[in-house]
Amino acid sequence: MELSVESRLKAILDGTGAGTWEWNVDSGEMRINERWAAMLGYSLDELGDITFKTWENLAHPDDRGVALKKVRELLEGVTDQYDCVMRMRRKSGGWRYIHGRGILLVDSAENAQRWLVGTHLDITEQRQAQMQLRQLAESLPGIIYSFEIDTAGAFRFPYVSRKVEDFYGFSADTMVAEPERAFNVVHPDDLPRVRESIARSHETLDQWKCDYRVLVDGRETWMRGISQPQAEPDGVVIWHGMIINIDDQKKLEAELERLSLTDELTGAYNRRYVLRELENL
Repeated sequence: MELSVESRLKAILDGTGAGTWEWNVDSGEMRINERWAAMLGYSLDELGDITFKTWENLAHPDDRGVALKKVRELLEGVTDQYDCVMRMRRKSGGWRYIHGRGILLVDSAENAQRWLVGTHLDITEQRQAQMQLRQLAESLPGIIYSFEIDTAGAFRFPYVSRKVEDFYGFSADTMVAEPERAFNVVHPDDLPRVRESIARSHETLDQWKCDYRVLVDGRETWMRGISQPQAEPDGVVIWHGMIINIDDQKKLEAELERLSLTDELTGAYNRRYVLRELENL
């Protein structure tokens, strides 16, 4: 037995847990389904006659303006889809993060009524997990990141923590949008070694670990990157790891080496330095 279009649509909505909404922009009429109301802790009867004012009263004051701006952009043809995450108040008084999507439909009647129709999804748990990840990333001493290379050799950073700005001098959004910027700040003498180490890790799927210098605003700083690659079924290789500042460690190592090669009292090179130089001849 073949299912009707309505039955298939209902099954899809039930499977995704989506609430549906329809708003007649010209008359102000609104229609929602039971799921839309339930995700905010209401029944349809409790909400009564649904109007634009109903949505306005439930929307978080700080998010309402952003949502309305996106509606205007859709109505004015700037975008072809409404897509907005906002907080909406539950019956119990708490706030839920709701992801709304919709499109504009214009009926073929002579009066050409305009309808915005779409769905609501509750993404509160997802948003809370993202906020916890950001808090964790902020508490760690380095940059948390994900880096991937696809089968064509193109690379990108799906995720970068905020601290990239402290170390590399540009924002996480910039690094995601322009992944090559991560390599532009690497010291020219270290860049070939960094690229070679990534290529080797990509080929062998061994842990990537590399010490290198970055140049930011004329200042040279030692960094250490550590991450573990994982091959995905589609052939993409993705690394999850951390980059930390090891400048103090490198300075200490240099000082210890200097002390090992010079006389503590006179500062002159000692026998160990002479032997090392002879070996390099």
